[in-house]
Amino acid sequence: MGFVVDFDAKNNILRVTFDGHVTDSVALSCAETVGRWAAAYPAFRGIVDLSTVTKYDVSPEVIRQLARTPPSVSGEANALVIVAPKGHSYGMSRMYQLLSETTRPNQHVVRTMDEAFEVLQVESSAFVPIDLSNMS
Repeated sequence: MGFVVDFDAKNNILRVTFDGHVTDSVALSCAETVGRWAAAYPAFRGIVDLSTVTKYDVSPEVIRQLARTPPSVSGEANALVIVAPKGHSYGMSRMYQLLSETTRPNQHVVRTMDEAFEVLQVESSAFVPIDLSNMS
C-alpha cells in the first residue's frame, strides 16, 4: 500500500505514515483514502509522516494537483503538520504548503515528530490503526 493510517482519539489527530518508495500513485491513493475517511468523521487535525520514506518520487504535477483539491478538513483550527526529515521530501512538502496556503492556512512542515507534536501541543499520543477495508 505504501502508507498506513491511524488515529489518536484523545488528541483528535489522524496520522498518515508513508513507508518505502512513495510515487505519484501512492500519494493519490492516500489522498483518496483520507478523503473518504474524512467524509465519515468530524473535524480532525492531521500529521503526514514521511520519516520512513526511502525514495520520494512524487512529481511536481501531482503536488500541484493535490494542492488544488479541497481540504479534507476546513478551518484555521484544523492543523496539518507534515514531517519531512529529508531534503527532497522536505522541499516538495514546502511546495505543497505554499501552493495550498489559501485553502489550508494552518499547515506546517517540520523535520521531526517531536516538532509536529509541539506544533499540535500534544504531550502524549495514543494512535490506533484504522481499518481502511470498509472505506470504499
